[in-house]
Amino acid sequence: MTLIYKARVPTNIAFLKYWGKSDATQQWPANDSLSMTLDLYSETLASREPLPAQAGAYAFSSDQALTASEAFLHKGLRHLQWLAAQLDFSERIYLHTRNEFPASCGIASSARGLGSLTLAALACWTQSSSLSQLASCGFTRERIAQLARAGSGSACRSFWGGFVHWQRGETAQTQSVLPLASQDHWDLRDTIVIVSTQEKLISSSQGHRLAPTSVQFVPRLARLPARLAEFQTAILQKNIRQLGQLLEEEALEMHAVMASSQPPCVYMSEATQTFLQFLQEIRVQKALPIYFTLDAGPNVHLIYEARHQEAVASLLKTYQTIDVGISSGPSLGTETAQDGHH
Repeated sequence: MTLIYKARVPTNIAFLKYWGKSDATQQWPANDSLSMTLDLYSETLASREPLPAQAGAYAFSSDQALTASEAFLHKGLRHLQWLAAQLDFSERIYLHTRNEFPASCGIASSARGLGSLTLAALACWTQSSSLSQLASCGFTRERIAQLARAGSGSACRSFWGGFVHWQRGETAQTQSVLPLASQDHWDLRDTIVIVSTQEKLISSSQGHRLAPTSVQFVPRLARLPARLAEFQTAILQKNIRQLGQLLEEEALEMHAVMASSQPPCVYMSEATQTFLQFLQEIRVQKALPIYFTLDAGPNVHLIYEARHQEAVASLLKTYQTIDVGISSGPSLGTETAQDGHH
């Protein structure tokens, strides 16, 4: 029998965006960010015995790649090796990571992928079958989030459910993550409109490095503290119209920074712009409070209150969509498999 540790970590959608780093090696963001944790997951299976390759899965060991898509393989393997070195774990472990949606198309796949990899690896190394067991081994939720952040900055926000504030801190060592409101605070939905599943030509990591070359980068940073306070107020007061106005302003401003970097990072496609025009028209015609935000990719996130879910679905029948709610956060458990039959 082989004991398998199973970690599931959700993705998140940033409302107030983090774009650009003060220190890339320490994953120190140039600004605070605020996000909503989504019910869309990556799952990583970890064991001390080799796991067989599975279709659509990534696999790693602490010193040898088994099978993977190249970009995610290198990032995941590098992070796994970093974890082993930082924490002085020398035992070889094997992992398969599965995403619920294609990576590198602007749906925060690295946040959930690296988050689940971190959680599964720590569980396997410490033989912990629950988050509380991990905490008793010295790996609190806060510490796990900071370790995951080293692999993918926004992964740290995925270790809490609901609405989450990543505080930049005065130094790379003093940054922290704080929950703003729980999953039950406000029943919002995120319908992701898929206009492309193609991998991005310019990765988010490259885009972060280029951000300071934009003439709009510094002015944007100056505006963000006031905008953060406005976002917090809108969420705590459950004011969808205020939230929506902030979401759209913030998304377009971040994409303006991207597009004006040297060289430009143009993540919005013609299909994105066509859809946004359609959204503007139906919002006027139907008087529906539906608002958009965008990550570093062409796909559109529609944020709205759950009571409008049926109306939104009927308007988007001709589009490929993923409809998700708010997640309560990560989970960890174990399962057993007959050797050779994982």
